[in-house]
Order: sequence, then structure tokens, then C-alpha cells
Amino acid sequence: YLHSYHYYDILLEKDVMVKSFRRELQHMDALCLDILHSDWHDWRGTQKDEDRLLQPGWLEQLVIQQGLAVTGVPDADTLASIKALRALMQRIVEALLQKQEPSEQDLDELNMYLNAIPSRWHLVQDGVQYQLQLLSVNTDWEGVLEEVVLSFARLLESNRWRIKQCENPDCRWIFYDESANQTRRWCEDA
Repeated sequence: YLHSYHYYDILLEKDVMVKSFRRELQHMDALCLDILHSDWHDWRGTQKDEDRLLQPGWLEQLVIQQGLAVTGVPDADTLASIKALRALMQRIVEALLQKQEPSEQDLDELNMYLNAIPSRWHLVQDGVQYQLQLLSVNTDWEGVLEEVVLSFARLLESNRWRIKQCENPDCRWIFYDESANQTRRWCEDA
């Protein structure tokens, strides 16, 4: 009986870890998906497209929604860097959608972004336990770029085959399929 109770505890702990990971995935990796979605296409078939990164205030509002503390507005170089990162993420996602591996060149470029992130380790007490956290050093717009890169890397690390595109040909919205059998075909808007 004691052994089965211990097994039940392990199952509960595993379930909590999975739920915690999914919650983190929904929160953290929404940032990279939001940047991908900034290349917006009207899902209703009007053929209207827009680059929301070029809309004044759009990126600043996104950063506020994500809880990132940044002041000021992004300069032209920052916007160019975010657009270049978005193009890289689009190429990688496109390869995955075609059931292919991303090119070695694209992975090298993503790793260049990751290797450029200055960070430090920090130990914090969480109740009766300690938790090791990796903290970004940058708190400016460069830090936002780093958070986008990290969220995309976490998304790829989770289960890259759950990354899908809405089957509405006018939509092109990218989403993470959390359905149990991985059969979701549409985004929420389509």
C-alpha cells in the first residue's frame, strides 16, 4: 500500500510539473508568438496585411502586457533587430510546418542570438525550497529582444511538432497545439 501511495504522489507531482510547464509555456512563449503575429493577415479573406511592428505604440503595448519593464520607445535599430528575428522565427516555423528540420544556418543564427544574451544566476527562496533562476542583465529594449529569443527557444524545446499554423488560408496564425491528441487545426479567430 505504501508503495502505491508513493507512486500516486509521483503521478501527482508529475501532473503538477506538466501543468506548471504548460502555464509557463502559455505565458512566456506567448511573447514570441505575438512577435510572429505582428506580421498580421486578415483571417476574413479581405487580403489585408499589415506589419504591426510599424504601428506606433503596438510594441510598447505588447511589452506592457507581457510585464516587461522597459521605458521609452524602440529606436530604428531595435525595430530592425526585432524584424530580423521575426524573419528568422518565420523561416524556422515554416520548416517545422513542412515537417522538416530548420536549416543549420537558421539554427546557427538563433544560437548567435542566444549566445549574445548576458545573464546571471540567482538563487531565491520559494517557501521551504530554493529555486535557481537565470536572470537577464538587460532591462532595455535589448532585453525585450532577448526575451523574444528565449521564448522562441523554449517553444522549440517543448514539442516543436505542436507548433502549427491555422488551416484558414487567409489567416496564417501560428499557435501551439495543446490538444491531447495534437489535432487542433484552427486558431481561435478563424
